[in-house]
Order: sequence, then C-alpha cells, then structure tokens
Amino acid sequence: MKTTPRKWYVNEDEQVLSSDRVNRHHVMFEEGRFKSSGLLKDLRELPGFFPHYMSIIVHNELHSHLRDGIGMPKIPNDNLINGMVQLQKEARRASSLERLDLTMGYLGKLAAAPGAPTPNSRDAWDLLENLTEQRPYILMGRVVLLDSK
Repeated sequence: MKTTPRKWYVNEDEQVLSSDRVNRHHVMFEEGRFKSSGLLKDLRELPGFFPHYMSIIVHNELHSHLRDGIGMPKIPNDNLINGMVQLQKEARRASSLERLDLTMGYLGKLAAAPGAPTPNSRDAWDLLENLTEQRPYILMGRVVLLDSK
C-alpha cells in the first residue's frame, strides 16, 4: 500500500505541525454557496482568499467565532467580484496575505466612496467587516510549509 508522505509545517511560535494538524482556510468559506457560477467559484479561489494554511485548532476557532458572531461572508455583487478578481490578477507576485490586505484596502475605499451607500459600497462594507474579523485568526493560525529537502 502506497502512502502519501507527510508534510511538515511551522507556526509563528516555531512549533512544528504535521499535515494532519493543518487545514486550508477559504476566506469565502462554505463551498456550496460559491459553486453556483463560475464567477463565484473564481472569487472563492482567488489567491488572496485561498489558501491560507492554518493550524486546525485556530481554524476551528475562526469558524466558531464567525458562526457565533458576524456570520459567513455575504455574496457580493458581480461588479465588486470583477473588481476584486482584477485587483488580484494585477498583484500576482504578492503572497496570499498581501493579496488579502490589498483587497481589504480596495474594499475600504469602495465602502467610503463619495455618494455611498450604493450596492457596491454596501457589499464592500459587508465583506470588509467579515475579512476584518477573519484576519487576526489567519495571522494567529498561519503556518508555513517546511522545506522538504
């Protein structure tokens, strides 16, 4: 029987974790809600929204916190999705965390745009609020793959 080699990760405290103690976090979680169209699936899979590799313990805390508080991210309108997709394409050399931060800055500008509230500004505010709740957990639970050489 062939077994997959175990991967090893390190967290911010320099604790080494095996792959069975690490999860991939989608910022736009709940896959079923984001499979309904190609655009929504593209949003869920954007590098700034996925993958954020995290310790399972912190990942579970994050989802529990969101379920008990602010809730799941709302599905933004197509115009906002297209803007986020374009922004992340332009930042293709940035890390997932850098792309998340760029997206949060973009959403903040839209949420505070003159003439607000508009559908774009409301959706931007809702998503920014949700990402702001998630970001500390992403930082706290973040792990990095150790070199396998």
